Amino acid sequence: GRLFLPRDHYHVSGDRIERLADQRYRLEGAVLTTCDWDEAKGERPVWRLRARRLTIEPERYLTARDVMFDINNVPVFYLPYLIWPVKTERQSGLLQPHLGYSTSEGLKVRQPIFVTLGPSQDLTLTLDERTRRGEGGLLEYRYRFSRRSRGQIEVEVFRDRVTDVLRRRAATVQVVEFNERLQLRVSGQYVSDESILRDLHTATEDRTRRTIESNLFLTYHDAYQAMTVLTRYTRDLTAAGDASAQLLPALAYRLPSARLWSAPLFVSTEASAINFWRRDGPSVQRVDIFPVLVWRQETPLGLIVTPRVGIRETAYWREDSEGGAVRRDLRVAGLGLAGAARRTWDRAGRGPIIHAVEPGILYTYVGARDGEAVPRFDEIDDIPEQSLITATLTNRLIAQSGSAQAGVADHELLWVRLTQSYRLAHRPDGIPWSALRAEATVRTHSMLQFDADAFFDHAERTVTVFNSDTRLTWAPYWDLALGHRSTRPRGVIPLRGDVLDPLSLGLQAAEPREEIDYYTVGAHAYLPRGFVLANKTYYNRRTHAYTEISYGLKYTGQCWSVAFTYQDFPEKNQFGVLLTLIGATSAASGQAADLFSGVP
Repeated sequence: GRLFLPRDHYHVSGDRIERLADQRYRLEGAVLTTCDWDEAKGERPVWRLRARRLTIEPERYLTARDVMFDINNVPVFYLPYLIWPVKTERQSGLLQPHLGYSTSEGLKVRQPIFVTLGPSQDLTLTLDERTRRGEGGLLEYRYRFSRRSRGQIEVEVFRDRVTDVLRRRAATVQVVEFNERLQLRVSGQYVSDESILRDLHTATEDRTRRTIESNLFLTYHDAYQAMTVLTRYTRDLTAAGDASAQLLPALAYRLPSARLWSAPLFVSTEASAINFWRRDGPSVQRVDIFPVLVWRQETPLGLIVTPRVGIRETAYWREDSEGGAVRRDLRVAGLGLAGAARRTWDRAGRGPIIHAVEPGILYTYVGARDGEAVPRFDEIDDIPEQSLITATLTNRLIAQSGSAQAGVADHELLWVRLTQSYRLAHRPDGIPWSALRAEATVRTHSMLQFDADAFFDHAERTVTVFNSDTRLTWAPYWDLALGHRSTRPRGVIPLRGDVLDPLSLGLQAAEPREEIDYYTVGAHAYLPRGFVLANKTYYNRRTHAYTEISYGLKYTGQCWSVAFTYQDFPEKNQFGVLLTLIGATSAASGQAADLFSGVP
């Protein structure tokens, strides 16, 4: 007999098929595969399992004796006994092994074991063996007790024979949504030493990480206001010791914009209370309150005028101080002027294109600072005296759908904004003009995505900051992603906005910026007959060195796929193989999943 199970695309055949009690089936001389083949043309399945005897119990298990696994009709390995869950629910058991080879770590074998702990929780225990480096394990526990409660805990332990140290890492994310307005989120990370991520992990994001954070957020928000309780502990992975100030805890309240009566008068308020704690040194408490009144007036010319006035009160207490609180008062005022002009071009049958020009001017005044001897922790403490004009000019191209169907959104093809600030007074460096900031976003319907953010310094006549991301797609042939990050601290590096105005460029970086100049490349080429070529590259132009170069070749057939990967790091090289038998099992390398992300 021969059976086809369409849900899992299983072809099952046997020299003899017998139906037993309780919907059980026993097959003699059984063959199982997910491959399609035409026996009349002399074809054979790419892979198959052959068993002398096979028993299937629906919603329970499949058991087989004297099992032979064939690839292209060639026996590969033999198992005297096989048990395989055929339940639709999750089942405990071995998952696919992760295989790889590294020049510095030798053969790498990671064997995950999956354990179900009920309908709402499970865990995975992964045994990690590296023949030249050591052995260890990773425990991942996941739960979802309700629709509003979920979390994950990871614990990693590795006995490193190179450093002769037991290395440890732990991470957790917990989310509890009490209701639509109140949410608790906890995320934490712990490492036993500063170099564990760089030495034991292969993801570039982990290997180049400079800090790790542990946070506790308790947030409440409604239609008018938001409140947050935050504790944050940050650890610097680039240096031993702990000298940074920690937020233990921080309370924040924000009233974005509440209208007063029926007049076009709005009030916004920001308030915070923070305890800055240091392991070596006294703690400092800070309370900050910033109410602002804004009048919004529309003029006959289509301009919107928004004058504003506010006062910022900040007080500091230091636990070893005997002089009481240190206060700082800031008088703040401003005047905004914004407008918009639009023109529409009709396109026959494709909907119109709208060109929008949106200029804006904002004047910001911050009076003399009272209480200069204040600590410096963040941007709130560094607000200087200001008399600043910030001008912006935004251009937008919007393609309207031209469709009467509900839910069909318009498409923004182009968005460009120029921003620059001018200091009327308070010029510590003697330069009135800030750098010119240019931002751009291009979105075609399918082929091109482009984002750029650049700063041009007039005094140095050079671009001091340039960040860009470009993605080109020519389906179904290839896709290419290019990224560039460049910071050249030859001129003045302005901060992107401040706590008073997110568009302002009047402030400068408090500390010298590290020079950055590197490129990222990610590419996929989709070849005939199911082949895919992949590449991922990180190149540091400043040091003329590659941080990572990865290559991959993947073949995908009807019922199986195989991927070969090669990674070149400065300190080691790695080779991985990922073999997937669709519907059966796989021998996987974690590097391939990242290199072929987004590939069908």
